[in-house]
Amino acid sequence: MNVNDSERMMTLLEMMNYSPALSPDQADLIIVNSCSIREKPVHKVHSEVGRYR
Repeated sequence: MNVNDSERMMTLLEMMNYSPALSPDQADLIIVNSCSIREKPVHKVHSEVGRYR
């Protein structure tokens, strides 16, 4: 995961009055930030997204 991208997203989301949830079940928005260059992370992201549908 790209730490710089995550920090930038967090700053922008906080400016829009979002705050981190304690668990995915309590979240209004879930963002998965992963490396899409390698195949394994892509499959991992698809698996995670499927969990929260």
